[in-house]
Amino acid sequence: RREGADRLGFGNVAAGPPTAPVLVISWIREGALAKWNETAPDGQGVPPQSAIVSVNGISGDVQGMREQLREQVVVMEVVAPDRWRYNHEIGI
Repeated sequence: RREGADRLGFGNVAAGPPTAPVLVISWIREGALAKWNETAPDGQGVPPQSAIVSVNGISGDVQGMREQLREQVVVMEVVAPDRWRYNHEIGI
């Protein structure tokens, strides 16, 4: 993103089991992620409800991942919503 000009443009909520927490993208607005989605190759767009499993190499730490989202360079590992499910009742 460009310094001071570009936001990531998405909201996130913590989810997943306590042993493997993730950030789930709750909405996408103007920003770097929306721009990525406009130009992403087929099948590589990031829709809402996708799970962010790591940010700049940080995983398993919701606060740490959120801190990394504030960095100038952000590299995320994301799992599409149809490939990520968490059953709150049984914890898997």
